[in-house]
Amino acid sequence: MVDAPDPTGVPPMGLHPHVPIVMDAAPLHKRTQYIYRQFTGHVPHKNFRHSQFVTMEGVWKRVAVRHGVRYGREFFKHIVPAVLKPARTLWNQLIGFLFLSFGAIFGVKTVRYGMDYMKAPPSGGTGELIRLAMAGFCAFVMLWYGVSSFLRARRISRS
Repeated sequence: MVDAPDPTGVPPMGLHPHVPIVMDAAPLHKRTQYIYRQFTGHVPHKNFRHSQFVTMEGVWKRVAVRHGVRYGREFFKHIVPAVLKPARTLWNQLIGFLFLSFGAIFGVKTVRYGMDYMKAPPSGGTGELIRLAMAGFCAFVMLWYGVSSFLRARRISRS
């Protein structure tokens, strides 16, 4: 820190007492040397090329990138959720349709296995009963997943 010189011989301006001016000994514009690299004798960072000077083209490129990042962030914040919500609803409806279709196929097979079990003789119906139980269980699981997927799609679309 450097203090201002002694104010001897300087007439006071107005009725106010003298106030010493304190100045920092560092350069006035500290960032100037870093921003305008052509005036410095050292390399500010390791990716610096000596042929690179500050030009308006470079400044506009940095500004464009900065604005691009900001507008990209705004895009993702506002537009992407508005697109993803209907996409998730459609996806759940598609999955629900597939599971209901598989459930219908297993249901038809369950009915056929039920008819075969009714026609089977009383002594040899164990294999038919196992097929009927497995087909019925698979039909139930597929129908349950299909219905729950449609309910999930409805809940997403209403939120």
